[in-house]
Amino acid sequence: MRDAYVNAANSASNYGSSASLRVDASPVTQSFLRFDVQGLAGSIVSATLRVYANSGSSAGYQVRPVGDNAWTELGVTSANAPAVGAVAGASGSFSSGAWTSVDVTALVTGNGSLNLAMTGTSNTGIAFDSREGINSPELVITTAVVAAASPADNPAVTTRVQPDASDADGDGLSATDERLNGTNDHSADTDGDQMPDLWEVEIGLNPTRNDALADEDGDSASNVAEFLAGTDPYDDQHMPGLNADHVLYIPLLLRQ
Repeated sequence: MRDAYVNAANSASNYGSSASLRVDASPVTQSFLRFDVQGLAGSIVSATLRVYANSGSSAGYQVRPVGDNAWTELGVTSANAPAVGAVAGASGSFSSGAWTSVDVTALVTGNGSLNLAMTGTSNTGIAFDSREGINSPELVITTAVVAAASPADNPAVTTRVQPDASDADGDGLSATDERLNGTNDHSADTDGDQMPDLWEVEIGLNPTRNDALADEDGDSASNVAEFLAGTDPYDDQHMPGLNADHVLYIPLLLRQ
């Protein structure tokens, strides 16, 4: 997917690399999203836009169609932004730190590019996570399976559009996996604890909490010491120097 927001108060500025999306009625601030819908089979039952809100709003936001497919993430500004269509759906009120949803079934007709705009209904602006943020926007499409033998063989199939396999920070976690684990896809060490996100995810530590000095297995070796030694922070028999058989833990990050 691609996304960006534009601000009429800075009509020549581009915000396509921002970790945020924004909407506001004054100054007019709009967010644009493009999803590459692929692999749909059967009739579309429903389509829902999900966007993670970093600020609460009693007014919410609206979603509108965008007919122009030519805008680019790093090129769109308020001065050259494409025209937006009539309101297709609205979020209603929501709290900060929560996923918001808008029904956009009427705008999804099949495979291909889907361009949407989020617009504000209040002079109080709202901030959301962009695809560069922790919780990337999602388009969730439910379809009915074609040519089923019976109703029992005709379940609804939910497709999450275009899982993002890119790895902007080169840490071994895809953008989708970064989102699922709450990590930053532009930082190989989200919590700054000297233990890479990939290692913490695969080991089972929390990559969003600085737990470098914690000792999960009580062997007097901190988590970061375990990482540097290539040992398992959940097994007190895995530290070098112990008078017990142990298997040296090889961090998956270091595997060739």
